[in-house]
Amino acid sequence: RTVSKILEEIEQWRENSRTEKTLTSLTSIETFLEEINEMHLAILREEEDAATEFPSLLKLLSKKITISGNSPLTRQWWYDVMTSRPPPLPKNSEKIRESILDRVEEGW
Repeated sequence: RTVSKILEEIEQWRENSRTEKTLTSLTSIETFLEEINEMHLAILREEEDAATEFPSLLKLLSKKITISGNSPLTRQWWYDVMTSRPPPLPKNSEKIRESILDRVEEGW
């Protein structure tokens, strides 16, 4: 819905010959982009809350890196999750966790 609004607004912007209408269109596009960003952040927050097991946390980490690159905020999120709420693993799998954490660290 919001994306189609942006596309319509861009088309109107291209057709505008008056500065006032162009500014109005650009303001509308900016508003729609902010809405999309807010929706995106809400989805990420839901995914973060839902990710409680190690595989889902790794998938979320991969998605965050794909979206925002290898940013310090992504690293901080990862460290916070691993220290504040590390996912439970069976005792015999604890070595696997350390291995994965080491590989993530080496990647950075």
